Amino acid sequence: LNRIGDIILLNVLAPNIIVVVRSYGNVAAGGEHAGFWFETPGQRAFIDLGAFDDNSAHSMAFFGFTSYPPGWQPIHEARISNLKVYRNMRNGMFLHVTRNLYFTGGLIADNGWNAVFILQGDSITFEGTKIIGVTSNEIGKPPHCGVLGPLEKGLILHPAKIQELNYTGIVKGTSLIDVEFINFAPETSGCIEGADALSFSSSHVTRPTFDAPHSFSNVIFEEGTDPLDACPLEDEHGLDDIIIEIIEETHGSFSTEAQPGFLVSPKFSIFAAEEPCNPYSTCLDFCPDTCMRTLRFLTNSLADDYDMMVTDGATELTLTRKQR
Repeated sequence: LNRIGDIILLNVLAPNIIVVVRSYGNVAAGGEHAGFWFETPGQRAFIDLGAFDDNSAHSMAFFGFTSYPPGWQPIHEARISNLKVYRNMRNGMFLHVTRNLYFTGGLIADNGWNAVFILQGDSITFEGTKIIGVTSNEIGKPPHCGVLGPLEKGLILHPAKIQELNYTGIVKGTSLIDVEFINFAPETSGCIEGADALSFSSSHVTRPTFDAPHSFSNVIFEEGTDPLDACPLEDEHGLDDIIIEIIEETHGSFSTEAQPGFLVSPKFSIFAAEEPCNPYSTCLDFCPDTCMRTLRFLTNSLADDYDMMVTDGATELTLTRKQR
């Protein structure tokens, strides 16, 4: 654990170390860049974490917690417990080209740009975390709703997985379990337009296909929070094949009847089993009590153009090469 000024760098200096760091109750505050910064070049990017509990990062000029560059991807799941990141000028967390991180508990609040920005990340889980746009005692104070760092997003998901050629089904996207989003609506944040509690990143999208298997369980939004909007992905990249599993739903965050199911791009509603899908937002439908799977077909890119017809014996759907 190295301290450089007010910045804490978690840097692997020896190539044969098995454990990156054991950190308990450390505080990073007032630095010029990042608070907890996992910088693991080369093969060190795959080194496992020892323990990381009850740490805090606040008042940083950039990020409270980051794993970039070049992207930390531990072989075994890294458990990060009760991390608090708040009032950082840009992002509370910036997770770029990262995988196998499991955040339990903790608080993310009052950050300037975004609470959590995931830009290409596999198997990242938040469980029991509170994500607050603006706490009541911070309403009206800079940088919130100001010029230097206006509140923009809560948690930003990425539509693609890092291991884009891994079709085994074991690679997950982002999982949210018992996560609560607080004070993102205009009425509670004090910001005229409010902010998106949950959104998609349209950066670093190299293919017009959604392949990050995200899942949500008991995600809570306050009344007045804008729903998840997938239209920018479709408008900018032609990405219209979103499928997100709602494993458990007890608060009516995605369905009025608090049912499990799937959030899907509207064109997939045709595959709903029994109950019809209902509009959730402009570019997403919610299909209750439905189980959907994603099948990927690999073909020769040099082959002649062709169409694909999918049928269950009663209903048919034809996809052109462009639509696929």
